[in-house]
Amino acid sequence: MKKPKMRLNFKQSKYLTNLFTVITASTIIIVTLLSLIFYFSAQHYIERALYKSFFDEFKRTEAVLESLTDDVRSHLTYLQQLEGAQMLINSSEITRSEEREALNAISAYRSSNAMIYSVYIYNSHLDRYYVIGSQNSVRNHSFFDSEITDIIKSSQAFDFSQSISRTIPSEEYSKEKNLNVFTYILPENYSLQSREKGYIIINVLAEDILKYIFNSSHDSETSMFFYDNQKDSVISSGDSPDYLRVGRKTAKRTGESGYFIYHGKADGKKYLVMYQMLNAPSWSVVNLTPYSTVSEQIDRFRATTLLILIIMLLLSLMFCMYASKTLYKPISNIFEKIQKITTDYSRRSFSDVSDSIDALRDEMAHLNSFRQKNSYIIKNERLKNFIFNDSEGELPQLNSIKDNTETVALILIKTDDYIEFTEKYSYSDRMLYKYSFINIIEEIIGSFAACDFIDISDESITGIMQITEPLNEETVRGLLKNIQSAISANFGITVSAFVSAALSLPANLSEIYENLYGLSLYRFHYGKECIIFSDSFDENSFRSVPLSPEDIKSLSSEIRMHHYDSSIAQLHMIISDIRSLTYTAAKISVYHLFIEVFTALSSIEKNSNHSLEINYTTLFDRIANKIETLDEIENELVNLLDCAFNAINVRKANKVQLLISSVCDYVAENYSDPNLSTVMIADSIKLSARYLTKIFSENMAVSLPNYITAYRIEKSKELLLNTNLPIKEIVNKIGWINLKYFYTIFKKATGVTPGDFRASGGKSE
Repeated sequence: MKKPKMRLNFKQSKYLTNLFTVITASTIIIVTLLSLIFYFSAQHYIERALYKSFFDEFKRTEAVLESLTDDVRSHLTYLQQLEGAQMLINSSEITRSEEREALNAISAYRSSNAMIYSVYIYNSHLDRYYVIGSQNSVRNHSFFDSEITDIIKSSQAFDFSQSISRTIPSEEYSKEKNLNVFTYILPENYSLQSREKGYIIINVLAEDILKYIFNSSHDSETSMFFYDNQKDSVISSGDSPDYLRVGRKTAKRTGESGYFIYHGKADGKKYLVMYQMLNAPSWSVVNLTPYSTVSEQIDRFRATTLLILIIMLLLSLMFCMYASKTLYKPISNIFEKIQKITTDYSRRSFSDVSDSIDALRDEMAHLNSFRQKNSYIIKNERLKNFIFNDSEGELPQLNSIKDNTETVALILIKTDDYIEFTEKYSYSDRMLYKYSFINIIEEIIGSFAACDFIDISDESITGIMQITEPLNEETVRGLLKNIQSAISANFGITVSAFVSAALSLPANLSEIYENLYGLSLYRFHYGKECIIFSDSFDENSFRSVPLSPEDIKSLSSEIRMHHYDSSIAQLHMIISDIRSLTYTAAKISVYHLFIEVFTALSSIEKNSNHSLEINYTTLFDRIANKIETLDEIENELVNLLDCAFNAINVRKANKVQLLISSVCDYVAENYSDPNLSTVMIADSIKLSARYLTKIFSENMAVSLPNYITAYRIEKSKELLLNTNLPIKEIVNKIGWINLKYFYTIFKKATGVTPGDFRASGGKSE
């Protein structure tokens, strides 16, 4: 007999309902909380995304500013070498005509460089100021730009390596409109810093610099400006009353970069303000983005989140119904078994059923993984703060440092060919590579001494190594070479290393790092995979004055004269001279070298009306942005000259072959002319007979007169064999005048007389 299916009693039904309610409520709460957390986090993530975009753009802006500063310094150096400028600076006596000629020369140079707004020259002997701008002027004793006068005549020390942000009148006697400028000053003798010498001053419009930097980089809704913390002033391409307020709020905030929300006083709008300190003293670059840009993205995200939440809730309800029935099925089976045992089922209850689900194990594993993953970030921030902010304060929990009395050394590892590295790998891949580099570095150095290394900037890794005994350069060099070999073997990437002197804590680690970074710039001189110790490096052994254009003129002359060997020799000598200069002077000298080489090659192209197939823009971009060492620059310029001179030689060879071919064609067409000669042919192709004779002999291994004679002999042979013309008439047809001499030449060439040659059918002795 078939048993009837068990029906749920009230307690069973209540248990199933409670189970469904608990699961459903828990699921809804979790889904809702996750959605809300996700939604409220959106604003922060969007703000951070905009800040990251701004910071990436700032890196480009900073590079552009450095490049512009180098260009202006190059202009100052070039002006200092001009004969007219030297006369205006140094002469104690100078005529009006000499002044006018010198001012016109400098004015012409200023006009050719749009970035330069005006040029001042101060002569201390005459206490005279020369102004080269829209109009040239000369002022004795008094000068309308009083700030420049104060700087020049002040007894206090002044850092001429830095530009000055300031405001000057737009015209000499006008006070109605002022202009924001960056001013660069170069004393007559920079190394002496003398107040008794003359000066060259260049003013560059801040508006021009801002337009150059920002025109193609930002949309119309975004505003950017510079804020000078010391002068409490704003430098921008437009005017806004809020710029100064925002700048002051930025100055009050701690840290080199960051962002905050600002409510505009002028327009009442809400803005996202992002800022970054520049390398230049007391300057910040500030970006203002309307908060509506952020809120629009948040609104779109709100709608998307709401839709996803509704869908997830519906799916959760369906899942909860299924899960409740699935979880209740074992309980239902228990009740069925109980029913088999007793018929008094209605009096029984199942009130003590427990489920033990071990979900904590997965959560603990997740938390442990999270802790390990973030330990690297925590160590990174601790060591970074210790180096740059608080090296004399509370010690971070690091491997290398135990107390404030330890002796340490800073080590900087710099990635070679970093631009190619960034082009080849994504940001996440680069971070993974650098994390691997740190593991290799800490493993190798850690076998020798306690150490900690961090990812401190885009292209470099920096760390602290504990020194327990006097620093042995050879030992440390061996460790660094092992690091270089390991990174190269595993990743195909080369690195350079730079080591500070041993120092006892507490110390100004931030200053030590800045000096070490300055030392790393000399990779430009020593090449990739270099290892430099600050103890054995003496920057004073390098000259600080760049090579002048006159020092490079000899190379330009050799190139223009197509002297390959001497050009290469001159190039090697100039590069050797550049190696003896400081980094800054070397970069300026390399810039002058590029200009001279490119100008010389362009002149060759212009004079010959033939292209050398050189892409100067691509080449200059590669040399300026991707090449990191003097060795690479030297190789690049040698290859450039090789290609240029090969093209010149090929063109010369083709031209000579064309010339020889035209001469041969002329002889073939005019051999019957008795007047045919070297002079006649030379006149026809507009060359001198002497030059034609030389070229023809060198390339044909026979003189031109002998070639004409041989050609006529061959034509006479054809006429003797193919016609019955008398020999005398044949001689006339081939342009020969002297019959007797023809017989002599013919017999000498063939071994027989013309008659015997015809009779034998062309057979010679």
